[in-house]
Amino acid sequence: MIYTKTGDNGTTALAGGERVAKFHPRVEAYGDMDELGAHIALLAALQLPQNQQLTIKKIQSLLMQCAAVTAGSSNADHYIEKQDIVWLEGEIDALQNHLPALSQFVLQGGGTAASECHIARCVCRRAERHFAAIATDSDSDRAILRWLNRLSDYFFVLARFLCLFCGEKEEFWDVKKG
Repeated sequence: MIYTKTGDNGTTALAGGERVAKFHPRVEAYGDMDELGAHIALLAALQLPQNQQLTIKKIQSLLMQCAAVTAGSSNADHYIEKQDIVWLEGEIDALQNHLPALSQFVLQGGGTAASECHIARCVCRRAERHFAAIATDSDSDRAILRWLNRLSDYFFVLARFLCLFCGEKEEFWDVKKG
């Protein structure tokens, strides 16, 4: 049965069983990660190059690991490791090799896929802010913060790449026009 009725009083259970308010900072952080996962799923449903589809699938899995830790899981299989951050940096670098250097701020847009990347980037930044509010000085929490920071960078670079890939014109903010 999908409904348990245990949350009808405005509380929810963390992974360890502790019940907290549905507006608890931990719930906010993993809720943002869940929302980000839904945007990533929408992005995956769009026409992307095959190698980016594979990257997106791995990102979804790593994001679930972050959410599990955020929800209070103490399972060691859920931790983000340095190699996950290095891998994501490699993905960013590979995309950037195809892009012209930036000298202006990019306006969000550039087609459906690029726009969805910009939305994912914004939700990722929110998840990062909410996670930072609950993060401890543990290696696991520091790794999640670094990974979320890189993930938002990935979505920015992917937006630019998909704009180019889809034949869309990248638009820039003209500070003089406002």
